[in-house]
Amino acid sequence: MQDLELKGAKVESSLYNYGAPLPSRPAMISEVSGTGMLGVFWNPGSKSVINLIGATPSSVEFTHFSEIPPVLRFLVTCGPLPDLDVAKESLSDALYRVRGDIQQLRAPSVNFTALEWAAKKGNIDTVQWLCSDERTKAMVNIGSPIGWACYTGQVEVARMLLRHGANPGMTDVVLFNCLPPLMVAAQNGQLDAMKFLVEECKQDINMIDGAGRGVLKNISDSPNWRNIPGHVACHKWAKQKLHH
Repeated sequence: MQDLELKGAKVESSLYNYGAPLPSRPAMISEVSGTGMLGVFWNPGSKSVINLIGATPSSVEFTHFSEIPPVLRFLVTCGPLPDLDVAKESLSDALYRVRGDIQQLRAPSVNFTALEWAAKKGNIDTVQWLCSDERTKAMVNIGSPIGWACYTGQVEVARMLLRHGANPGMTDVVLFNCLPPLMVAAQNGQLDAMKFLVEECKQDINMIDGAGRGVLKNISDSPNWRNIPGHVACHKWAKQKLHH
C-alpha cells in the first residue's frame, strides 16, 4: 500500500465502517486482489484520480462522478467511494455498456463485482440493494461476496449475504487465488468473521487450502503475527477449536 500512497494523502479507515460517508479531506484508498491492484486518490472539490495498476497502467481523472465512465462509476460508488444514489442512477447505463451481462460488471484490475466491493467496504445499504434489485441480485452467486465481507470483518454484511443465498464457502481466483473465506479471515486476523463462518455457516475448521495449509498456518504466515492482537486471538481460538 505504501507504493500507492501520494504525498499528503491519508488512508481513511472510516471507509470500512457501515454507513461511512465519503472522506472530507484528501485520501488514498488502495485495493488489492488476487488479480491486480487499484488506487483511488480522493480529493474532494478538486481533481481526483483512479489509478489502474497492471500490465497496462492507466488512470481516470474526475472532479464529479459524472465524469467517470458508466461501468466504473457504478462500481466505485458501490465500493470505495460509496454513494448509493449515484450507483442506482448509474446501473442502467452500466448494464447497457456490458449488454446486460452482469458477469462483465467487474472493476478493472482487481476484478471485484459491485457486490463484492460493497461487501468488502461494509456498505450494507448498497449490499441490500444489490441483493434485492432484479437486475443485480444474481451477483450473490458470482465470485465470493461473503469471502470479501469476512476479509474485512464485516460480519453483519456477511449475514445479510447469507440470508440472500450466498455460499459461505465460495471462492475464486480474485479472492487471493482461490483461498476459502475462512482462510482470508484468518490471514487478516478477523476473529468474529472466523466464528461466523465456523459456528454459523458450519465451515470446517480443519479445512486446508490449495497449498495444503491449515487455518493456523494461514494465521502464522502473516509477518509479525504474534505482535498483532487480532491474529493472536484468531490463533488462540482456532487452536482451541482444533483440539476440542
